Amino acid sequence: SIYAALNFNGSIELDPVDSRDAPIIAALNADQSTDKGFGPALGPAAGMAAIQRLQALGYQVVHGESDWILGPDDQDIQTDIVNLCAAVARQSSDLTVTEISGWLAKRQGMIAARSSSIRIGHTDFFGLPTGTRSFDRLQSNNTSSPKG
Repeated sequence: SIYAALNFNGSIELDPVDSRDAPIIAALNADQSTDKGFGPALGPAAGMAAIQRLQALGYQVVHGESDWILGPDDQDIQTDIVNLCAAVARQSSDLTVTEISGWLAKRQGMIAARSSSIRIGHTDFFGLPTGTRSFDRLQSNNTSSPKG
């Protein structure tokens, strides 16, 4: 069996919304799919690709949303996230450095004022092999003995 948690799915919702959110989030998602030293990464598509691959291999897979919801009291992690987004956007966004800096300053101000929230999409999944062979393997791990 396999359990995988915290698979980022590319969804980031910032509240309140700013017109610069979409291109900055798009830049982050594109960066997640670049070569990290092992070839091109799947980035936000990795979780669903793993689920589909496990299903193709005969696994029964249960999956669901496990989004992070960061509220006004989560200032440190919100700050880290917007700083990361801005840094990535400076390297690969169509926005100007001035637009990105303005977005970051606005976001940091909202975080400091406790008027910001962020929802970051994640997908968790659990896969269990199916079929006789897998069932036999599960039974062989059972250490209880039948009483009768």
